[in-house]
Amino acid sequence: MRCKRSLAKGFRKAGIIVTERNRTMNRWTILTLVNCFLAGAPGLLPSIVATADRSLSLAQALAEERKERPLTAPLVDSGSSGVADVRAFGAIGDGKTDDTEALRAALAAVKTAGGGVVYLPAGQYRINPTTAGVIGTAFNFSPQGGNWYTALLIDSDDVTIRCASQRAVFLVAASDIGKRANVAIAVKGTDWRPVRRARIEGCAFNLQNQTGAVALYAQHAQDVVFVNNAIRNHASTIDTVTLDNTVGAIIAHNQWRDGSIATGLYQSSDVTIAANTFYNVAEALDADKPVTRGAGPGGHGITVTGNVYDRDALDTAGDAAWEINGFTDVIIAGNTIRRSNNGVHLTAKVLNGQPYPAERITIKNNTIEAVNGIGIALGDISDNSFVNHRDIVIEGNVIHNSGKEGIRIRGTNVMVRGNIIRRSGGFGVEAAQLLADRGYNVNRLTHFVIADNLVSDGTRSGIYSAGGIHGTVSGNRVYHNGAMDPSIHLIDANNVILIGNSTSDGAEGIRMTVGAGAVGARNLLIGNVALEAQGFRSVGGATDQTTLGNVGTYVPVLQQR
Repeated sequence: MRCKRSLAKGFRKAGIIVTERNRTMNRWTILTLVNCFLAGAPGLLPSIVATADRSLSLAQALAEERKERPLTAPLVDSGSSGVADVRAFGAIGDGKTDDTEALRAALAAVKTAGGGVVYLPAGQYRINPTTAGVIGTAFNFSPQGGNWYTALLIDSDDVTIRCASQRAVFLVAASDIGKRANVAIAVKGTDWRPVRRARIEGCAFNLQNQTGAVALYAQHAQDVVFVNNAIRNHASTIDTVTLDNTVGAIIAHNQWRDGSIATGLYQSSDVTIAANTFYNVAEALDADKPVTRGAGPGGHGITVTGNVYDRDALDTAGDAAWEINGFTDVIIAGNTIRRSNNGVHLTAKVLNGQPYPAERITIKNNTIEAVNGIGIALGDISDNSFVNHRDIVIEGNVIHNSGKEGIRIRGTNVMVRGNIIRRSGGFGVEAAQLLADRGYNVNRLTHFVIADNLVSDGTRSGIYSAGGIHGTVSGNRVYHNGAMDPSIHLIDANNVILIGNSTSDGAEGIRMTVGAGAVGARNLLIGNVALEAQGFRSVGGATDQTTLGNVGTYVPVLQQR
């Protein structure tokens, strides 16, 4: 009787009358029904539900409540509507007990309810895809090949796994079955039915130095969020977080420590990687187009911003902190990179003889320090590049102490502007497209701008271009570079304008050379200041240059017009 009075009072207070016209139950109503039913009124719940023809089931009511309360809303308590506390499903979290089946049961309950939150209080949850003889869901990991298995699978929409502020730790157990890897949590749909709006937040993953352990994997998914997670003790050459054929993802405020590749993108688009910390990993991002997949570019719409990459010691093995191959519409902005092998590397991917170049790329306002190789490389890390990259902006970056070039560019419609490059082990800015075995590539460096950069204290020329056509080199300050090299050196340049540059403290100021390409004509030098003993020099017959208003010594005298 007390339950009936309390329930009736609650209905009136909430303004809810369970009728055929009003079938909505709020959270207070649902909890009252459940509490009364458990308190010994077994006939109460059926009788009330029966008062409304075709009334909502308890699971449906939970689903309706969850729709009213977004998944991003703060967790009130473990009894909140739409939240499955794993302890209620038997999880122990002591680091010794295998909690895989309990966590799977919690996920199944949320799936049955149409979505919701699986909540893990503080603790250490051991998970294993081979628990109790049950092999986790198998799926083919296309970029690497071979079957992988996951301990926890999200295969339905609107599922969140929320941990207690990185105090809930997944211990990924080693497996004794023959497979490529253990995956802690996988979000997986199909080609025709992607999984939508999965979210993993606040969790910690201890991969226990396993070869082939993976923390998070998404395949055929949309609008995925991985936020505020911590991943450590990774000994694999496989990506710890992987997106494969995923559209719309946010990877933010996560922490990686140790391992080879932190994040892998394969034919995925509209991905944001923001405000993460990568420590002692070889590569923070490997965005690639697997050669076993179908035709078309690798992906598009990648934003990488506000991340920090650092290491205890200089890396000499990994490709680059950010490696992006065959993707388009990429923004890399406001990141800090220290002690990587190379800083940022963008190149093409070739499939069945068809190259997919980097296109519409912006690399802006990054700080790159003490890298082993090149600070920013557009094209192959090796000296040659076969592909014509297009529509590239490299602007406002600060690059200190690179072992090789500060910036290396290839392609068409490339702008390098307003960067500060100091103490590079090679050229400050190298703009060339050479092939060692047959002279110049037919897709030479064309329509380029190198402007307003400050280049100093390098071991080679501050600005070096080979084979450039229809370019502008303007407003650069180049000094104290290359005791044996000119400050600015253009080889086989055609229709290039040099205007308003200033050089000093080099072996020479500006040198124009005819080299292997046997070209070098119709260039214009206006208003440059070269304070070296040999300010302007032509080599190999590069005499068809027009000069006007330059300051410096000419060796030999260039043609004046």
